Amino acid sequence: QVRRVNVGLTHSLFFAASPNPSSSAMATASEKRSDGSRKVQVLDDVVNSDFTSVRNEYHFETPLLVDKLKPLLKDQRDLPMLCLLVNIVEYVVPGMAVVYGIALWQPPLPSLVKNLAGLLYYVGLLLLFQGRFTLCIHYAAHRPIFHNDVLNMLIFWLFTPFFGIPCGVYKFHHVIMHHIENNHEL
Repeated sequence: QVRRVNVGLTHSLFFAASPNPSSSAMATASEKRSDGSRKVQVLDDVVNSDFTSVRNEYHFETPLLVDKLKPLLKDQRDLPMLCLLVNIVEYVVPGMAVVYGIALWQPPLPSLVKNLAGLLYYVGLLLLFQGRFTLCIHYAAHRPIFHNDVLNMLIFWLFTPFFGIPCGVYKFHHVIMHHIENNHEL
């Protein structure tokens, strides 16, 4: 028995009862076969990769520095976000030093060289970290990462401008505007 459930204006899900009556599993039927029957996939057989996959918010771990900063975390499961923030600092500080060094070089380098250096630095920053950092601030907006409130605010006030996000705006926009139902303390 297949039944259709509307989940929006344009989308429907097809559910089929599990062949095992003792199981509470539901299945989705996603496509028709050439003989007219439906191909059914049991949700119990699907592995939720959100729970089982390795987190990869960061590019590399800096063991000595991360080991020193790890006690500052509220929850050790946030270690990938700490590693990401350390990766960003490790990219931004030397990258900005190179860009400023090229800009202040004597005798002055051509403007094309200066502009290309800045462009390469910024494109690299966005390609390497934009999506990962946006995910990090999304989590940090819902739940503080660090025990220290100053460190939690640094994410929104110091890091965000490097990614084109105004200081302090993300948390207010995302949490208070989108999730007002369970954020009364803010």
